[in-house]
Amino acid sequence: MNRAFCFADYLDVEWFLARDQDLELREIQARDRALGLEARKQGLEPEQYFSFWLTAQRVAAATAGPSLFWARARTLILWLLVILGFVTGFFLVRGLLHYFGLYPVNVSIFLVLAVFPQFFFSLCTAIFLILRRKTHTKHVPWFSFLIFDLACRCSRVLPQAGFIHSVLRHQRYTPFFAWELLSLLQQGGMSFALGALSCLLGSVAVTDLAFGWQSTLISGASGMEMLVTVLSWPWSWLPMSWELVPSPEHIEGSRIILKDGISGLANTSLASWWPFLSLCLFFYGLVPRALLFLVAHHALSHVRQAFVHPDLSRIVDRMQAPLLDH
Repeated sequence: MNRAFCFADYLDVEWFLARDQDLELREIQARDRALGLEARKQGLEPEQYFSFWLTAQRVAAATAGPSLFWARARTLILWLLVILGFVTGFFLVRGLLHYFGLYPVNVSIFLVLAVFPQFFFSLCTAIFLILRRKTHTKHVPWFSFLIFDLACRCSRVLPQAGFIHSVLRHQRYTPFFAWELLSLLQQGGMSFALGALSCLLGSVAVTDLAFGWQSTLISGASGMEMLVTVLSWPWSWLPMSWELVPSPEHIEGSRIILKDGISGLANTSLASWWPFLSLCLFFYGLVPRALLFLVAHHALSHVRQAFVHPDLSRIVDRMQAPLLDH
């Protein structure tokens, strides 16, 4: 083939092969032989015959194949994940940024709820992919049950959906399905990170926010300085003059002590945290998701290039079979 087939293409291939089971063998041979003659007339190479066969089957079909349902379902799921992710990320950060002038926004809580979970899920996904590669297993992501359920429900009114449900139960297309779902999940994760980041930057632009920190686990400012140094490593090469990381003085000056309130805290120290938090959301929320999305996209392209349908040679052979006169 001169192009790699996607999962939707193979759904249609399976659909048409299933329909061929109701035909006599001589009917199938005559049809494919005629398609082969037409392909040769158009100057196509044998590597292009399978693609030509699928196109001809789609044109001759009275109803749309399952690829159309899959494309629409995938688009619907993608939009749901993107919208839900953005809204969830936006309002999560919006809730964390509530500031009424009594106590600053707690940096520790912000990191624990808005930054660390995103990085944790990305790290778990990366570890899962590494283990999957080493063990050569073909697990389907937990998210797949939603696709199975959607296909099962729609099969009551659309035969194409029921067919997709049956195809997905086979191991043949597990790599396609797994990488497709991983790609969808990472796009939803990127949307979540963008929602969180846009809320933080928007709030900083239109409101007067103050940030401080407090923690029972960290006994002094030196502990917070160490945490900030570790977290800011990805952008530590940028000039210090940009003030993307709170200085030790700002860290000490923004420490919240409940019995003292915030009257003794410096305004410059309270306002020094937002660049650091923004870059934390970018490097620990958005960047890992984007990298995982690129991994999924590359892996899916590799699967498409490497996969060979078991009926490909049989179809091409029928298209190239000599015409016998009786």
